[in-house]
Amino acid sequence: MENKNNILTIILALGIIVLSVFSVYSFTQKDIPLGDKKTISVSGSSTMDVVPDQAMIYFRIETIDLDPKVAQSKNSDISNNFIKLLKSNGLSDNDIETIYFNLEKSRVWENNKYVDKGYRSSHTIKVTLKDTSKAGEIINLGVNNNINNVDNVVFSLSKDRQNDIKVSMLSTAISDAKTKAEQIADAADSSVKGLVSVVENSNNYYPMYYSAMSEAKVTSADMSVAPELQPKSVSLTVSVSAVFEIS
Repeated sequence: MENKNNILTIILALGIIVLSVFSVYSFTQKDIPLGDKKTISVSGSSTMDVVPDQAMIYFRIETIDLDPKVAQSKNSDISNNFIKLLKSNGLSDNDIETIYFNLEKSRVWENNKYVDKGYRSSHTIKVTLKDTSKAGEIINLGVNNNINNVDNVVFSLSKDRQNDIKVSMLSTAISDAKTKAEQIADAADSSVKGLVSVVENSNNYYPMYYSAMSEAKVTSADMSVAPELQPKSVSLTVSVSAVFEIS
């Protein structure tokens, strides 16, 4: 009999606990707002043409010799001298970067077979200029000092310049999104109350590439006057997705 009473007591206690939890849950559910805001989701964008503020020039030094040590030594002499000249023209170590170096056999196809011509040493140096007007002058400096390849000249925006422009462009893109939201709300006999959220979608930017100037084997007389390179404006686009509350 005592065991039955204990079992009944336990069942009754469990029932009270379950009922209490259900009551708390029901009360909490009633207190949660349903969030009946009316919103409009729109996109906005801003595009700007900007003059590049930096130039990147890719110089490639190639030397060939039957002896691999001699091929590499010749290449090092030309490269080291060029780097010294760049520094004497105001460039720092941060502006000069080796992006490729290679030493390999030089083979050509002759009489239906490959023929060894010695060893080729290749060294590509990337030079970054903060003054784009000096691009032609630096190319002239390289070609007149045994640089036999100028592969590419790239005019672009520096990171600092991109960030500065992006701040104002984001503001314009958000304003564009707000204008669209107001137009849609007006068509629906409503009005925009405020911005709920905004997310940046993209930041499109395309550098300006000049055609490669490979195998630039010219004499000092040919390069007595530095080539004039006039960079065109580059296009920068920023877009956002925004949600606005409407009345």
